[in-house]
Amino acid sequence: TVEDGARASVNVKTGCAHHGIFDDEGITGEVGADLTPESCARIGAAAGGVFEEGRIGVGCDGSVAGASLKNAAAAGILSAGAEVCDFDGGFEALFNFALRFFGLDMGIFVRMSGSRAVLVLTGKNGLGTGRSTERKIEAAVSTGDIRRCAAGGYREPLIMPGIKAFYNSELLKAAPDGFGTPIMVKSPNREIQKLLTQVLHDCGCHKSEDDKTGVIRLHIDASGGQASFFCEDGNYITPAQTLALGCVAAFENGEDVAVPYDAPGVIDDLAANFGRSALRYLECPADDSDKKARSLAAKQTWVRDGLENALRVLSYAKSHGKTLVELNRMVPQFAVTVKAVNCNINPGLLLRNLAKDVPSQPSEGVVLRREKGRVLISPLKRGTGLRIVAEAMNMEAAGELCADMEREVREGTQTIDKSGNKS
Repeated sequence: TVEDGARASVNVKTGCAHHGIFDDEGITGEVGADLTPESCARIGAAAGGVFEEGRIGVGCDGSVAGASLKNAAAAGILSAGAEVCDFDGGFEALFNFALRFFGLDMGIFVRMSGSRAVLVLTGKNGLGTGRSTERKIEAAVSTGDIRRCAAGGYREPLIMPGIKAFYNSELLKAAPDGFGTPIMVKSPNREIQKLLTQVLHDCGCHKSEDDKTGVIRLHIDASGGQASFFCEDGNYITPAQTLALGCVAAFENGEDVAVPYDAPGVIDDLAANFGRSALRYLECPADDSDKKARSLAAKQTWVRDGLENALRVLSYAKSHGKTLVELNRMVPQFAVTVKAVNCNINPGLLLRNLAKDVPSQPSEGVVLRREKGRVLISPLKRGTGLRIVAEAMNMEAAGELCADMEREVREGTQTIDKSGNKS
């Protein structure tokens, strides 16, 4: 399959040729068809050409296929004359910590999902790359105009096996000094589960291997980016609510926070209650309009690290003599539903039509207020549709709000023809 506007620079037997290689996850594709060691080497070489005098980190999820694609990307980076720091296998939160800890210019992390691979390209301090960087990489990959260094320009790759020890030390700094209630860690990523269980043990927290009542069950997703809790009484604290609790700890400590542009709107309300500010940074900024937010975000790694934020929340509860149940009452109850909606017209035209009465704002989408709650609508990177993030008082209301917004999107699609004129 070759999309409109795409350039097929090689013989496409299987897979797809896209007009842009980036989607909302990163660079994704079927291994052996869309993503091969050859294509990963080209992507690495393109990134190395952008940062030819810089240092680029590479890492993977520890899978055999992920390691092969990671090594291919590293070879491409070296071929362009840039320096490679190889962090081998791990998880994304650890990798992003490494990028910030060593002050690297960029990172490429490879993770597998079944037979598909995702190359996540990350900028300085573990934050998203700017759109200008993505365009340069896309242009180099599509045109083949890739910098190649002479034999004397190759650098020795730096193997960084000790990063986990530094990361472990940082987690211990955030951890509580003991915790009365037993804590059981669960994660689909066994490395995360083992590491966080050991950290809790080292800081004197009781742990439980059995699923019994009266314990706190701490869940971390496979990337390490999000945390959630089952409280002592069995109530569930979602990842979005856990992030809000981390923000409460920062606000009470007299700090402002920087959160992603699609973080829950309730965080803004909490900031106002404490007399603080919640700044929002963009995932892929086209300019420096979010410069202040990104500068603050570089220092607040816990916003993007579920392990660190979970430990901060537990530490906050311990220092204030509260249970998680009591702590959760400090945050207004809310729920978030996310859905991608495909459309057969330019999503930018549809977005402008939906937000015609909304003041322009420096974000990757527009925020609409509805009776049931708040909706963030943003275009998908591939230009195939819109992403809806609906936030309301509970999951039922959030689901209804998301469905209402989806109907508005589909109705808007029917009233705008492909040339952008209303029918």
